[in-house]
Amino acid sequence: MNALPPGPSAPSLVQLARWIFRPIPFLRECNARFGDHFTIRFPAYPPVVFTSDPETIRDVFRVDPDLVEAGRGNLILKPLLQDHSLLLLDGPRHRAERKLLAPPFHGERMRAYGETMRAAADASIDRWPTGRSFPFRQAMQGVTLDIILRTVFGYETGPRMDEFRATIEKLLGLPANPSLMMFVDGRGAVRLERLQLALGRLSPYGRFAALRDRVGVLLQQELERRRAATARGEDVLSLLLEARDEGGRGLSDEELRGEMLTLVVAGHETTATALAWVLYRLARHEDVRRRALEELDAVAGGEPVGPEHVRRLAYLAATIKETLRLNPVIPIVVRRLTADATLGALSLPRGAGVAPCIWLTQRRPDVWGDPEAFRPERFLEGAVRSWHFFPFGGGNRTCIGMAFAQFEMTVVAARILQRMRIRLPQGYDGKVVRRSVTFAPARDMPLIVEPRGAT
Repeated sequence: MNALPPGPSAPSLVQLARWIFRPIPFLRECNARFGDHFTIRFPAYPPVVFTSDPETIRDVFRVDPDLVEAGRGNLILKPLLQDHSLLLLDGPRHRAERKLLAPPFHGERMRAYGETMRAAADASIDRWPTGRSFPFRQAMQGVTLDIILRTVFGYETGPRMDEFRATIEKLLGLPANPSLMMFVDGRGAVRLERLQLALGRLSPYGRFAALRDRVGVLLQQELERRRAATARGEDVLSLLLEARDEGGRGLSDEELRGEMLTLVVAGHETTATALAWVLYRLARHEDVRRRALEELDAVAGGEPVGPEHVRRLAYLAATIKETLRLNPVIPIVVRRLTADATLGALSLPRGAGVAPCIWLTQRRPDVWGDPEAFRPERFLEGAVRSWHFFPFGGGNRTCIGMAFAQFEMTVVAARILQRMRIRLPQGYDGKVVRRSVTFAPARDMPLIVEPRGAT
C-alpha cells in the first residue's frame, strides 16, 4: 500500500508560508509530532515526504536513477537557470552533461586554483575595517565571486569583469528575498508572470528577468570571444569549450550559458554562506580556533597558506565539516518518483516527492550523540556514512563542485586565521534566516577583526 505518512493539516498555502518564513521551527514541530517521516503539501506541487531516517535516505541515494527525478525537485530555480542547467536535468542528458562538466573540479586541476583562492582572500582582507563589526557574509560573497570569475571564466581585472560582476550581484540580490519563492509553481513557472511582465521593470519579476537576460547576453559575448581566440586558457570555461563526449559532441552555446550561470549561482552564494558559518563557529568556540591555529602554524610554518598545505590541515577540514553539519546551507534535497517505490520504511506512489532532510538528519542524537555540541573531532574519529552527513547532497546528484568548494573554504578560512584575530559583537547569537533557498546567518554575520601579525 502506497500511503503517504501523516503531516500538518494546515492549508497548503499556510504550510508553504511556514516553510519559507519559519523553516526551522516548522521542521522541529513536524519532527516532534510525526517522527522521522512527514508529508508536506505546497500549492501547485505534488506532496513531498520529508525524511530524516538514515536507512530511508540510504535507499533514496542508491535507488535506480531512472526511478527518480532530482531535476524536477529543483524547479524552484528554473526562473533563474532556465532549461540548460545540470541542477534541472534528469536521466541520460544529466549523466552525459555531468560527465563533461566534472573533470575541471577534481584532482590536480582543481588544486591549481589554490593560488587564485588565496589571492582573492588577501585582496578582501586588505579592505576590511578593523576594530568594528562589518557584514562578513557580504565580504565572503565578494571573495567567492572573485574566485568564480577568475577560475571559471578566466577574467582578469578590467571592464568585462566589472560589468559581469555588477550584473551578477544585482541578479542574485533579487531572488534572495524568500517571498519570491511563493510565486514559483511545481513546473518551475512563475505564477502571476503575465501581470508582472506587463508591468515590465516596475515589477520585481520584471527587473529580475531583465537582469537574467542581460547576464545571458554577457555570457554569449564571452563564448563568442573565446571561440574566436587562437589560444585557450586553463580556466573552466576554456576546458569546457574543448570537452567532448564519446561521440565527439561538445556542449552547445545554450548549454554552456546555462552551466556557467549554474556554476556562478551554486558555487558563489552557497560557498560564501558556508564560509560565514565557519568563521562564526571559529569566533564562537575559542578552543576550536586555538587548535586550528596551532595546526595551521605547524603546517605552514609562518608562510602564507597555499594549495600544498591543504591536505595537511585535517583539523580545519574537520571544523568545516562540523560547521556544515550544524549549519547546512541547504536544508533538504528532493527527488520526484517516476514509479511506485519502497525506500527504507516508506512505500510511496509514483509522482510523490521524497526529501532527505539534511538539517534534521545531521542532528539525530542516535547518530551523532550530543548533536548540538560543536565538536570537530567527530570527523577525525573514523569514516562518516554518506546518508548521515550530506550537506552537498548524495548519490549520483552529489554536488559536482563539492571538492572545489571544500578546498576553497579551507584556503580562505586558513588565510583569514593566519592574518586576523576574529571575534563576534557582544550578544550576537548566529540566528538562522532564510535567504532564498539557503539558510544564512542573521544580519549577514557581523564580525570584528584585528590584524594578527605579519604573515
